[in-house]
Amino acid sequence: MRGEIEHPGTYGVRPGERLSSVLQRAGGYTSAAYPYGAVLMRRDGGKWQEQKDHEDLVRRVQAEQVNMKFLPENDPNRSSRS
Repeated sequence: MRGEIEHPGTYGVRPGERLSSVLQRAGGYTSAAYPYGAVLMRRDGGKWQEQKDHEDLVRRVQAEQVNMKFLPENDPNRSSRS
C-alpha cells in the first residue's frame, strides 16, 4: 500500500479478508487522503483479469466491425442516390 495512509508498505491479503481490514492494519488514511480516489492494483494476481479484459475488448471490436458492414452506407450494392 502506498499513498496517503499511515503506514505504507506491503501487506498480504488473507483468504476471505476484506480490503477495509487491510487498510485498517496499515493504520488507515491520513488526514490528507482522498479515499474516493483509491485504486486497487495487483502486481501479479490480477494479470488473468487484465488478459480477460483485453480479450473481451478484442471481441467487442471484432463484433462492431461485423456490424459496420451491415450499415446501409457501407452496402456496395446500394446506390448513392436517395
